Amino acid sequence: MRRLAVAAIALMAFSGTEAEADSLPLPTVDYQATAQVDAAGQSHEVQMRHHEGLFMMEMDAGGLPGKVIVDQNAGTGVMVMTVEGATMVMDLPASQMDMAAGYDFGGAEIEKAGDTETVAGEECEIYRIGDGSGESPNTGTACITEDGILMRLDAMLESNASSNMEVQSLERTPQDPSLFAVPAGAMRMQMDDMMQGAPGN
Repeated sequence: MRRLAVAAIALMAFSGTEAEADSLPLPTVDYQATAQVDAAGQSHEVQMRHHEGLFMMEMDAGGLPGKVIVDQNAGTGVMVMTVEGATMVMDLPASQMDMAAGYDFGGAEIEKAGDTETVAGEECEIYRIGDGSGESPNTGTACITEDGILMRLDAMLESNASSNMEVQSLERTPQDPSLFAVPAGAMRMQMDDMMQGAPGN
């Protein structure tokens, strides 16, 4: 359970909530994508969706299915997990949402690198994230399409935890808003309880 939670939060940090100065572009279209994520020492295939400011990532780590749902407009997010047939939901901590806000990476400077790359057949522009010498020690590079889709991310966070993501396939297609809803009847829990109260923590 802990592995899933940490990996999900690592990716959550790059979902964004609003565009600001020193921010990465946010998605402007509906899409669904399959990506490979390496975070917290684990590698997982994830499914990602976006619809009008709602972002969702789904993954299955060691037989523990879970997803992160972020409302980019409201600046809120939840983690939903199913363990032994029970569905649990947890509000993401404010500290994680603060980092997610506007792709600001804790105040790290963000600038265009002046180069492009092709990832999964999509041309994307490369952005440099910090250099470790300023206000924030967060560093990395991101490659983002013209319509704001994050195709590749290589980042080193303040905690010295690396997070890498690369899209394997992408489809721009309308997404059903109901996919982003928290399941009815889900049991609400605190993060510590969720991470410690199930196998795999």
